[in-house]
Amino acid sequence: FQAEDGIRDQPRSRGLGDVYKRQALQNKVSEKECKKMAIETLEKVGLNANVADLYPSELSGGMQKRVSLGRAIFSEPDIIFFDEPTTGLDPNQLVEIRNLITETRYSF
Repeated sequence: FQAEDGIRDQPRSRGLGDVYKRQALQNKVSEKECKKMAIETLEKVGLNANVADLYPSELSGGMQKRVSLGRAIFSEPDIIFFDEPTTGLDPNQLVEIRNLITETRYSF
């Protein structure tokens, strides 16, 4: 993309972007089915399906952390490493994210 000032901008992914597309290719699942799985993952981390179509800048800090956790668990890895997952969150969001990580730990 070319900005008015002549500087090239990188295209930005909206919401889930290539996450579910990459997973569809790897698992030979249709894109439609994979997107459905991605939306289910968003719901597991406490977000609505409409979040899938938002840019990261349109999400609160807590929502961004939830999306990050959703991206991490989407491919069902054997292990997830967290590096300061609650940095920059207010105390209420901090507790929510910690609880979410604990819940996720026991559900996968």
